[in-house]
Amino acid sequence: MSIEIVKKQIAEFLSSSLPEVMAIKGAWGIGKTYTWKKLLLEAKKNKNISLKSYSYISLFGINSLDTFKFSIFLNVINSGLIGTESNFDDNTSKNNIIARIKTLPRKFFGLFKGSSVSFPLAKKLEL
Repeated sequence: MSIEIVKKQIAEFLSSSLPEVMAIKGAWGIGKTYTWKKLLLEAKKNKNISLKSYSYISLFGINSLDTFKFSIFLNVINSGLIGTESNFDDNTSKNNIIARIKTLPRKFFGLFKGSSVSFPLAKKLEL
């Protein structure tokens, strides 16, 4: 497949207001992630990203549907944050995580009630 076709498909995907899934398939090391990130930054610069957030994951090491779903959730990023460095200690990442948490249904938080997960997470996020 020509790189021009890949560029066109990624541009169409990013400019669509319909939430969809795109798979980029190819041999290891040919530049799939590099191309995705480069074109994503270009689309942001040119204001050609329609959706408010997206999630990019690699399927390498994903061996269950639950892991796949959780990886999608963990990698959601607000479109405005595209191109920023991810570091849990900075406000950008903290704000992105808080925005993701706010999208979860209330019953989700009941899963952590009384667990050792809820306190450190709340403390780290200053909730």
